[in-house]
Amino acid sequence: MNFLVILAVLLTGPAAATEADDAINQARHFMKKDWHSDAIQELEAALTTPSGRSAFEVHALLAEAYFHTNDALKAQQHASRAIELTTNPARKAEIQRFLGFLNNNFGTLHLVSPYPGMESSIQVGIATPILDPRV
Repeated sequence: MNFLVILAVLLTGPAAATEADDAINQARHFMKKDWHSDAIQELEAALTTPSGRSAFEVHALLAEAYFHTNDALKAQQHASRAIELTTNPARKAEIQRFLGFLNNNFGTLHLVSPYPGMESSIQVGIATPILDPRV
């Protein structure tokens, strides 16, 4: 009888798994291999599910992946959302430091035309790291 209970547990798998878990695991694998664009595709697909939209890990990984693909604006957006979603103080502090780094080093400059109704914006960022000779 115990064999049947164990077999049933093994066949049904973990009950707490969500739709986003597979995407998160796949994205972590892609991130380890520096395939950031592939990780973004996986995680963006996870955002189409209710569990993906409310998953801290999806937004935290998207923030990191977008940073590595030189899209600081999207990295800031996902880092902000990750901060809202987490209840773990250590993870929250980690993401807040990352968001602070993004906010201090990247941003958006809004240019306003002297003519009413004409408005434009450009994104300013660096493509390569700034090397500090003091370090």
